[in-house]
Parts: sequence; structure tokens; C-alpha cells
Amino acid sequence: MHNPYPEYDNPATWMQNFVQQGHNILFEVAKRYEYEVEQANKQFSKEDDAIETALQKYDEQWSRTIKVKSALALVRDHEHKDDLKEAREIVKEQLRSIQREREALENRRPRCEDQHYRRHKATATLFENQPKFYDAIVYRIQSEMFAYTQDEQHSE
Repeated sequence: MHNPYPEYDNPATWMQNFVQQGHNILFEVAKRYEYEVEQANKQFSKEDDAIETALQKYDEQWSRTIKVKSALALVRDHEHKDDLKEAREIVKEQLRSIQREREALENRRPRCEDQHYRRHKATATLFENQPKFYDAIVYRIQSEMFAYTQDEQHSE
């Protein structure tokens, strides 16, 4: 019967292949870590830019509303006193709304930073643990390979 896996006929060859695969896995783990860090940085940058843009828009909206409020303060029309009062209330409510939305955005920034930190920490933990695991396996196989080659040399 033909053996479909000839590299397994010799344990030393199999062990060398296994060690090479272990080194390849460690390289892939390192590349994955770099990719995860890059993605976390991109996501954080994107969210931070979105928050900054929204804050600028709220500043512009605040400025326009203040101008309307200032214009309403100049109007002294006694015939439309109730309408002016209602307009002033609308402006006040608009200013409160802008302030609440701005505060919500400013509160979101620390959450984004915290999420960014946690993602970095999780990635770093994974990067610490995976290589240890693969290094241990590779070291074990290298030890076995060394012992096997020593036994082969003594038996000759």
C-alpha cells in the first residue's frame, strides 16, 4: 500500500516540518496583532473625527441660535408680545437641546478612548499568550527531535 504522507515515515522530518509550521504560526500571530492594532487605531480615529465634526456643527448651530436670540432681544413690538415670547422660548429650548447633545458627544469621547484601550489590551493579551503556547509546543517538539536524533546516532 502506498503511503500518501511520505514525510511521516521519518519522525525527524515530521518534527522539523512541525517546528517550521510552529514558526509560521508565530509569524502569523505577530501579523494578526499588528493588523488588530491598526484596525483599532483606524476605528478610534474615525470615531474621534466624527465626534469632532459633530461638535463643530453644534458650535455653528449654537452660534446661529445665539444670533437669533440677540435679534429677538432687539425687537420691541408690543403688538406681537406673545409671539416674541414664544420665539424666545423656542430659542432657549434650542440652546438647551444643543447643549445636551454637545455634552452627550463630549461624554462619548472617553467611552471611545476606553473602548480603544480595551481593544488594545485584549489584542496585547492575545499576542502574549498565543506565542507562549506555540513556543512551548515548538520547544517540546525540538526537544523530542533532539532526543530522537541522539537515539538514532547512538543506535548506529
